[in-house]
Amino acid sequence: KLVYIVPNFENPTGVTLSLRRRHELIQVCADHGIPIYEDDPYGRLRYSGEPLPSITALAKGRNTIYMSTVSKIIAPGMRVAWLVLPEPGLYERVVPAKQAADLHTSSFTQRAVYAYARVPGQVEGHIADMLPVYRRRRDLMLQTLARAMPKGSSWTHPDGGLFLWARVPEGVDTQELLTHASEKKVAFVPGAPFWVNADVRNTMRLNFSNASESALVTGIERLGDLVKTHLARA
Repeated sequence: KLVYIVPNFENPTGVTLSLRRRHELIQVCADHGIPIYEDDPYGRLRYSGEPLPSITALAKGRNTIYMSTVSKIIAPGMRVAWLVLPEPGLYERVVPAKQAADLHTSSFTQRAVYAYARVPGQVEGHIADMLPVYRRRRDLMLQTLARAMPKGSSWTHPDGGLFLWARVPEGVDTQELLTHASEKKVAFVPGAPFWVNADVRNTMRLNFSNASESALVTGIERLGDLVKTHLARA
């Protein structure tokens, strides 16, 4: 047993676990002897608000495993991650599990990441260049949603990461909506697969990181029109 958690700008909602909840989680897991697996792929992508300490740092490494990846801070094709294993004996248990999963991460990709990251200041400089671009796209998506979506819609306002979570009015099935959206060159992830033990059909995950600003505005405007059309038919 373990608790797996993405505490910063989690996928799919973009929500961040508060400092109070982090302390509560550490205490509950310590009381029950349950390790915490902290997955932090988006933590460096903060555009507003104050950074929070990692769960691993707050717990001083006790009962925790920390993981992050270069795929969100260098390039998405660089599928190289790393683990911080503070507790003794974890490394010997994790290595066979990794080998059973995929045997070995690409040596070429690892060498490419190493060559890039070993240049002083290069990774930090790249992140610093990305942040204002992503911040602008996030803000633009939020502004366009406010203008384009019908009454009764809502969405998260993430302080970072790549995603936000939207809810459209009841009566709109986002899985069905996606079929029509694709015809308009608009893509999103329907929310139904993210729900456990609930049949919620009117949510979706939106990603603001990849589209140009003009495409982002056009896409959200088209999405808003489609939602309104489906509501009129409901």
